[in-house]
Amino acid sequence: MAVIELNNLSKWYGEVIGLNKVTAVVEPGASPASSAPTEPARSTLMGLAVGQLWPSTGSISLFWPTGLEQPRVLSQVGYCPEAISSGPS
Repeated sequence: MAVIELNNLSKWYGEVIGLNKVTAVVEPGASPASSAPTEPARSTLMGLAVGQLWPSTGSISLFWPTGLEQPRVLSQVGYCPEAISSGPS
């Protein structure tokens, strides 16, 4: 059973492409970020996977097709983004 399914997923930031037409199936134990070729694309993919971002086109499903709309699914997803600097030390 797939944990995450990406179907022709794209994300644009204005004219900048974050992800372009990614289709992949992430199996249990695998990182969804391994489906993206660069660090900015991995960050975008993870933001889409946890619902911080919405796709420009395509779809992303967590556990079942309506995953992002289901509070039960979101309660099972953990994500720790890069640390935010508090300024000079």
